[in-house]
Amino acid sequence: MAVKVKDIYKSIKEHMEHIDLLAGEGGMSNLIDWFHVVEVAEITDFLEGREMIIVTGLALKENGETLFDIVQKSLQKGASAIIVNTGRHILSVDAEVLEFCNEHSFPLFTIPWEIYMTNIAKIIAQEVNHHFKRKNELVSSFKNAIFFPEKQEFYSADLARYDYQAEWKYCISIIEVEYLDKEDVVPPDELRRIKKYLENMLAYLAPQGIVFRLNDALVICFANCLEESITMIMTQLIDNLPRPFKKMYTMYAGIGRNTLSVRCIHKTYQIARKVVRLQKKLEKSYEILSYKDLGVSQLLLAMDDTEIMNEFYTNKLKQLVDYDQMNQTDHTSFLEIYFEEGCRVQETAKRLYLHRNSINYKLKKIEEILHCDLSDFNVRVELLVALKVRLVL
Repeated sequence: MAVKVKDIYKSIKEHMEHIDLLAGEGGMSNLIDWFHVVEVAEITDFLEGREMIIVTGLALKENGETLFDIVQKSLQKGASAIIVNTGRHILSVDAEVLEFCNEHSFPLFTIPWEIYMTNIAKIIAQEVNHHFKRKNELVSSFKNAIFFPEKQEFYSADLARYDYQAEWKYCISIIEVEYLDKEDVVPPDELRRIKKYLENMLAYLAPQGIVFRLNDALVICFANCLEESITMIMTQLIDNLPRPFKKMYTMYAGIGRNTLSVRCIHKTYQIARKVVRLQKKLEKSYEILSYKDLGVSQLLLAMDDTEIMNEFYTNKLKQLVDYDQMNQTDHTSFLEIYFEEGCRVQETAKRLYLHRNSINYKLKKIEEILHCDLSDFNVRVELLVALKVRLVL
């Protein structure tokens, strides 16, 4: 959770009146990680994104550049806002610059030459450091809530200090990132880039959301948010990913369940992990899978005793899976489709482009392999559950 442009503006206003917003008001929720003094456009090559740019105009004439050049290149490098020192080297800001800033929601502020820019830099640094401290303490508290749920003193007080109430509902979402070829592990620097994108989006969509890295995954903790809203926000986050990310990576996103209070954050985290694992088994990248939409699989994901589930799967379905592997047949996937079509022969035949006699033949073959009667309702229920268990194991 980084500081926003409007927070910096408010803080400067409290110390001095001589700062004016001239353009780019739509970007006042842009995030700020630090500040950078830029006197020539070439310096923008050193920007990493989310900086507050300070320009005095000291070197503009010497380099034959304009304020517009600096504004344009700063925006291209991901800067969040710019402060222009007017009155000596820059007498006023051209209409062209203001129009550009409004068009791109790039806040542009002016401060008169008489104001020492070192004082402005000091205010920005203090504000940024305060928010970094706040963010780090919140991340630490959420990690403690995940790994030490029984020790409430490790997280409840700190969360409450930053207005995260104990009785709010909390929900964890997890995004796992892989290279398209799945050969290499995504390096930390790349995960930081994706994390920065998520933070930028959440600043608008869910300001109380916290993003952090955990076990090579990106974790988003939503606070006091409805499950329907969380699904919509996660969909927007994934759908609006920059193209370079989508060209390089495969992403799997899973949403846990809303907790009853802060004491249950570890539960929603564990469920989110299982949902992501299920998403990967289904090979549904760039889709959102939410616990609330899983039907009977909700019960299976909530079970901690995998030994019981494995025993059920072995007794009911494993023989069919093994038969398929040994004989290179597709009876297991056929059975899934048959259930998806409501056990209707005609509908299954249409979906698979097969004659109904072929469907009946496959059903009889499955009955032979599993020694069961597929017309028996209880048998169908057991096999359907066994198929779900196979996915979550």
